[in-house]
Amino acid sequence: MNAKEELKKWKDDFAKAKTEQAKLEHKKRFNTYVNSLSSSEKKEFLIEFKKGAQQAVDEAKNWLKLQKEKKN
Repeated sequence: MNAKEELKKWKDDFAKAKTEQAKLEHKKRFNTYVNSLSSSEKKEFLIEFKKGAQQAVDEAKNWLKLQKEKKN
Protein backbone atom coordinates (compact mmCIF):
# COMPACT_ATOMS: atom_id res chain seq x y z
CA MET A 1 0.00 0.00 0.00
CA ASN A 2 1.20 3.48 -0.82
CA ALA A 3 -0.33 5.43 2.04
CA LYS A 4 0.35 8.83 0.49
CA GLU A 5 -1.45 7.93 -2.77
CA GLU A 6 -4.32 6.25 -0.92
CA LEU A 7 -4.80 9.29 1.28
CA LYS A 8 -4.85 11.55 -1.78
CA LYS A 9 -7.63 9.42 -3.28
CA TRP A 10 -9.68 9.76 -0.09
CA LYS A 11 -9.11 13.51 0.07
CA ASP A 12 -10.07 13.94 -3.59
CA ASP A 13 -13.19 11.85 -3.04
CA PHE A 14 -14.16 13.97 -0.01
CA ALA A 15 -13.71 17.16 -2.02
CA LYS A 16 -16.40 15.87 -4.41
CA ALA A 17 -18.91 15.47 -1.56
CA LYS A 18 -21.15 18.51 -1.87
CA THR A 19 -23.93 17.69 0.58
CA GLU A 20 -23.86 16.85 4.27
CA GLN A 21 -25.26 13.41 3.41
CA ALA A 22 -22.44 12.77 0.93
CA LYS A 23 -19.88 13.89 3.52
CA LEU A 24 -21.40 11.59 6.12
CA GLU A 25 -21.32 8.65 3.70
CA HIS A 26 -17.69 9.42 2.87
CA LYS A 27 -16.83 9.50 6.58
CA LYS A 28 -18.44 6.09 7.10
CA ARG A 29 -16.56 4.59 4.12
CA PHE A 30 -13.32 6.17 5.31
CA ASN A 31 -13.69 4.79 8.83
CA THR A 32 -14.51 1.34 7.46
CA TYR A 33 -11.42 1.51 5.25
CA VAL A 34 -9.09 2.59 8.07
CA ASN A 35 -10.47 -0.12 10.35
CA SER A 36 -9.86 -2.74 7.65
CA LEU A 37 -6.13 -2.01 7.54
CA SER A 38 -3.57 -4.15 9.30
CA SER A 39 -1.88 -2.49 12.26
CA SER A 40 1.26 -1.72 10.23
CA GLU A 41 -0.77 -0.34 7.30
CA LYS A 42 -2.90 1.71 9.69
CA LYS A 43 0.22 3.15 11.32
CA GLU A 44 1.67 4.08 7.90
CA PHE A 45 -1.63 5.60 6.78
CA LEU A 46 -2.09 7.63 9.95
CA ILE A 47 1.47 8.95 9.76
CA GLU A 48 0.72 10.25 6.25
CA PHE A 49 -2.60 11.65 7.47
CA LYS A 50 -0.81 13.55 10.25
CA LYS A 51 1.81 14.88 7.79
CA GLY A 52 -0.94 16.14 5.50
CA ALA A 53 -2.78 17.80 8.35
CA GLN A 54 0.39 19.51 9.53
CA GLN A 55 1.10 20.69 5.99
CA ALA A 56 -2.40 22.18 5.76
CA VAL A 57 -1.89 24.01 9.07
CA ASP A 58 1.49 25.35 7.94
CA GLU A 59 0.04 26.55 4.63
CA ALA A 60 -2.82 28.30 6.45
CA LYS A 61 -0.37 30.02 8.80
CA ASN A 62 1.75 31.18 5.86
CA TRP A 63 -1.33 32.48 4.05
CA LEU A 64 -2.46 34.39 7.14
CA LYS A 65 1.02 35.84 7.56
CA LEU A 66 1.01 37.05 3.95
CA GLN A 67 -2.44 38.59 4.38
CA LYS A 68 -1.28 40.41 7.49
CA GLU A 69 1.84 41.70 5.71
CA LYS A 70 -0.31 43.01 2.82
CA LYS A 71 -2.32 45.11 5.25
CA ASN A 72 0.78 46.73 6.72
